[in-house]
Amino acid sequence: MKKIMLPAFVFATVIFGAFILNTAYKNSPIVSEKELPEQVKSIIDQSCFQCHNADSQNEKAREALDFKSIDQLGKVKKITTLKEIAEVVEKGEMPPKKFLEKFPEKKLTEEQAKILTNWSKKEIDALLGN
Repeated sequence: MKKIMLPAFVFATVIFGAFILNTAYKNSPIVSEKELPEQVKSIIDQSCFQCHNADSQNEKAREALDFKSIDQLGKVKKITTLKEIAEVVEKGEMPPKKFLEKFPEKKLTEEQAKILTNWSKKEIDALLGN
């Protein structure tokens, strides 16, 4: 009986540890802060992150983009995602008008939109090796 208890205890400890690490990761900061310029992080935190994260109640926004996991995307998917960010911000589609009716303070200024689109395009260029 004792021979069975030790492996079971070790297995349970490993599983519990993996759960703790996974939970800690889910609460980790958006993208990779060391690579994210402070201005960009501030804009995302202010106007985007409320909907675009794994814990968001907005299912459509959560599925479209999760800033917590953007760095885990493959190269092609990350480039596509960054292009989409630039496009919707340039078109003024994000944050959406319906959202801004409730939270007008989340509206991007022209300067903030330019910062986000320039960041997205710069990241794409870096991924493409330009």
